[in-house]
Amino acid sequence: MFDCHNKTTCEISFSDDEFSAGQRDVLYYARVFEEPIPTANGGNFRTEVDENNRAISVDVCHGDFRTELTDDCTEMVSQRAWSSPIFVNYQTQEN
Repeated sequence: MFDCHNKTTCEISFSDDEFSAGQRDVLYYARVFEEPIPTANGGNFRTEVDENNRAISVDVCHGDFRTELTDDCTEMVSQRAWSSPIFVNYQTQEN
């Protein structure tokens, strides 16, 4: 996991020290989680959990007449993105 401290752009470099030792093809991808922001309909279930993180109740936000007009179901949500796969083939060195 890498932290990006610049709020407008982020550049990450990494190396895989086990690639050569593994002597096999690999697949890499990037998965990005943005900073959480208030998101309408981000809390449709609003689950309450106990001390063991087990669900004990839900406060469903239906988004229709069953939910208060002033309730926009806003919750903090991290938007996510994934890169296309990056395939790297292991090449043996032949003499």
